Amino acid sequence: MTTTPTSRQLERPIAQLATLRKGAVEFERAYDAEIEKVEPGHRDSARNFLHYLSIRQHDIRSLQQDLGALGLSSLGILEPHALASLNSVIAILEQLSGKDFGPAPEPPVDFRSGPLLLRDHTRALLGPEPRDRFVRIMVTMPSEAASDAQLVQDLLIAGMDVMRVNCAHDGPDAWFAMVENLRRAEQLVGRSCRVQADLAGPKLRTGAIQASGRVKRMAPDRDVFGRVARPARIWLTTAAAAEPSPRMFDSPSRSSAVCSSGSLSAIGLV
Repeated sequence: MTTTPTSRQLERPIAQLATLRKGAVEFERAYDAEIEKVEPGHRDSARNFLHYLSIRQHDIRSLQQDLGALGLSSLGILEPHALASLNSVIAILEQLSGKDFGPAPEPPVDFRSGPLLLRDHTRALLGPEPRDRFVRIMVTMPSEAASDAQLVQDLLIAGMDVMRVNCAHDGPDAWFAMVENLRRAEQLVGRSCRVQADLAGPKLRTGAIQASGRVKRMAPDRDVFGRVARPARIWLTTAAAAEPSPRMFDSPSRSSAVCSSGSLSAIGLV
């Protein structure tokens, strides 16, 4: 038995999808200058990537549930054709609701061209698909790969498809030595392997931290049976004070901590 979806079941997903589509188009426009710098053969993929990023900035789980209840695509796999996927689902909802939401924006890739471009670009970047698996294996080189040719050869035999050189470590001489070891291993093993060099980005470093006070932890003296023999003493201090002030308190049974912050200390019991 089939049931016709009510207008209420259609209104919410239609509104959410329209918002997602509008946001994806506007997000692309915000990067017009950057897109113009992209190599023409990759420009459509760059636009599709921006659409995908825009969509993934939203929590669409409730939308996916609504679409699943209607028997429609839940937009779970839209990486190769983000805008085309939105257009397709919106078009179906337009038919179900009998409403027209205006012309759909032209997507940069569709359900055929998107997967083909993704496959071609992946192959160009990571090499051809392995025969016995669906993924490529990328291995980050340790420093030893510059001096241990056998290590690189063993990795290649084990199935390494991409050698990753982390340029945040070692130096140019070591990087070149890693690649040379790889090229010799390729000739011995009879397999090719790509090289990816990751450039080092900005490094965050913490400078000297100005002291803001002291932390003292004390506990009462206990006898062999665990009974308090002498209570812990707690006093107030300031960040600049070298000696405790006369204001002292006794803590008969719990260990205590004195924490200074700024010029005034705080007393805490632990």
